[in-house]
Amino acid sequence: MNAVEERNYLELVLAGKAQPTLSPAGTLGRLAQLHLEAPAGPGSATRALELARAGLTMATPVSPLYPKFLHFEAMALRTVPNPPADALGTRGAAAAADRQAWSLCRKNNPADALLFAQSWGDWAWERDLFEEAGEAYANAHRAQTTLVLKEREREARLRMLSHTTFATRGAYAFYKTGEARQAVLLLEQTGLSAPNSATLRGELERLAKTAPELSARLLAATMSADEMHDRAGLDAFGRLSPQESQALAERDSIVAEIRRIAGFESFAKGAGWEEVAGASAQAPLVYLVPTGKGTVALAVAPGTQPARTIATVEIPAAVPDIQEAFHAFAQAEYGNGGDCRSALRALLEWLGSHVMVYVKSLLIKVSPEEGPFTLIPFGLLSSLPLHLGIIHPDQSRTQSLFHPRNVAFAYSAGGLVASQRRNQREPAGSRALVISNPHPIPPTFDELLLGDFEARMVASHFPSDMLAGRDADTQNVIQRLPTATVAHFNCHGTVDSRLGYTGVLLLANTEELGYEHLMTLPELAARLVVLSACRTGSAALAVEHCLSLPNAFLAAGSAAVLGTFWHTDELASLLLLGRFYELWLEPQTSRTPREALGEAQAWLMTASAQTFRAMLDPAVLESKAASDLKEARAEDRPYSDPWFWGGFFLAGA
Repeated sequence: MNAVEERNYLELVLAGKAQPTLSPAGTLGRLAQLHLEAPAGPGSATRALELARAGLTMATPVSPLYPKFLHFEAMALRTVPNPPADALGTRGAAAAADRQAWSLCRKNNPADALLFAQSWGDWAWERDLFEEAGEAYANAHRAQTTLVLKEREREARLRMLSHTTFATRGAYAFYKTGEARQAVLLLEQTGLSAPNSATLRGELERLAKTAPELSARLLAATMSADEMHDRAGLDAFGRLSPQESQALAERDSIVAEIRRIAGFESFAKGAGWEEVAGASAQAPLVYLVPTGKGTVALAVAPGTQPARTIATVEIPAAVPDIQEAFHAFAQAEYGNGGDCRSALRALLEWLGSHVMVYVKSLLIKVSPEEGPFTLIPFGLLSSLPLHLGIIHPDQSRTQSLFHPRNVAFAYSAGGLVASQRRNQREPAGSRALVISNPHPIPPTFDELLLGDFEARMVASHFPSDMLAGRDADTQNVIQRLPTATVAHFNCHGTVDSRLGYTGVLLLANTEELGYEHLMTLPELAARLVVLSACRTGSAALAVEHCLSLPNAFLAAGSAAVLGTFWHTDELASLLLLGRFYELWLEPQTSRTPREALGEAQAWLMTASAQTFRAMLDPAVLESKAASDLKEARAEDRPYSDPWFWGGFFLAGA
């Protein structure tokens, strides 16, 4: 039966005129839900309120139906005509009821806790009631995190994260109410969506050496909880079995013991303000948070104390605006074809004038002297070349807002702090793993003509282990990757539609290397991972936190990742990366990877065709990949267009 028929039937059941199929309390709850879901009509909210209150008198606080009745009461109070004076607002009866409902469910039934908080948050969001929306979405995010961490299957985890906007909407709402610090902390918590397993692995290894007995007990309790979950799962109301609850309580008590050991005070804790302050100690962090109501930028500058206000600016570019601006370039670059370069220029002009000019003004407030900063973008912005934004100060010239050497990307302050710690790994004496030109590959991909030359270029800077051709398969790469201090991939890149179009690397035998492989490895030793392949920075669409291949390499233990936003030109990449390694490894200058990449990009943009021809191996110039360079005039700047160099970016430290 449809909703109207079911509602009429349940009303007959309550009147004693039809046979019940649910318990009396279940009938009241389902009928209240149907009235709330019905199109607004005379008496529907009032009837839902009557039913919810009747249910609260019938159920006890330990009943799984009790929180449902609380939530139904809360939503009915918000929608009845002429609500009571004490019903609305953060201190009103509706908020109190939803707060209690979420609290009762958050541990034993996080799925219901998520639904209650989301419903409350969406109601407040639509009405610009940002104080309530911030609290509700923060609660929804906590419940979502609980659900995600319980799920073991990667595609199911992604489905739980897709098309939710709890962190971005919640952060925007906190910003609107002057709670910028709360906004930043909520954004930091989203780092759980990209598993930071390397950090946890390191803590566990250190614990095993320091307190082996506690380590063994923790492992046993965790395995017991997993076993109970596999055996019993959740009951019909989404509650954990008593056995699993007991095992989890035992695990939590062991974690509490561990945190009392010197040096383990933050064991298994998520990122907090300490990580934010640490990550911003060297250069400002700028969080970019897009929503359907606009985008907010929040800057945390070096030396910012918890009591000080975070600098903020609201950017009049909402999610639909960002999607529309990106659409033409996406179609030209990844879809049906078109003029990629003109489409890219239009995108960069839009990003400059509609997004990054506001970031520029924000940075001037917190750091008047132009210098390096780190972008932490969310949503679709995490897949866009924000560092390349341009504007037209007058009709005669185009101006880049930032030199690329000043911009790096990160995905959370907690992750950046870990990258900064790993930054102490010195490249001198390092050993590189070079993955070069894997084959066979799918017939739809062109042969890489310059792979051998790029591999030799890397080997000229480092002692190298080479995996090429058929040897460059997933098994061999995974086996060798953990011990490499520099990992250089020269291969094809594509996207995985099963994981929201995240970037993946194509290896030998048409195998793919994605973030799920990286999460199974011991902690990587890599100071730097270079992804010289197409679209490696593509992030999962419809996931508000960046879920991408560079983020996965960072989470697995790399200190920095050099990735790409779009397709790469083979010869331009060879020149750019050769110059990058020269600048990074030059002993007199001590450039960071971010500085080396930015200066290499500026060099590629401005150098002449004659400069490139003079420095290249004659065999490279004879390659089909060099035909345009070979025909260019000596004074031409063949790679001045940002399409050739701007797609490369640096994530991490």
